[in-house]
Amino acid sequence: MSILALQYLIVFFAACGFGISLYIFISVESKKTLVCPIGTKCNDVVQSKYAKTFGISNAIAGVFYYGFTAVSYLAFSLRPELLLVPYWQSAASLATVGALLFSIYLIYIQGAVLKRWCFWCVTSAICTTAIFILLAVIRFS
Repeated sequence: MSILALQYLIVFFAACGFGISLYIFISVESKKTLVCPIGTKCNDVVQSKYAKTFGISNAIAGVFYYGFTAVSYLAFSLRPELLLVPYWQSAASLATVGALLFSIYLIYIQGAVLKRWCFWCVTSAICTTAIFILLAVIRFS
């Protein structure tokens, strides 16, 4: 698979994660019940004390991470010379490593601490994992 195709896949997964994070954020802020397609306990998770880190909503952090990632890799795919902009690609890669580690932590919180699962939160973690794997394939190809 070409680097360009991998970059477009990153944009796809980042757009999915952006939509999920935005949906969670809007639902929580408007005090609406999340629709969970497989009957999980989404509201128990997104309204728990773990839904914020350092006072910042995890969902809004996701919106910013996924938005930054989608815009970055769309720009890199459309204008490859932007890969030469100092630190931009490194910042995008480091953001993904941080997001992956944070996703692992939040999955642990859901399973071990809350003993509740949020379909949307797990799907977001899958998007982050996919982005990480795609970046690793790009880096080592």
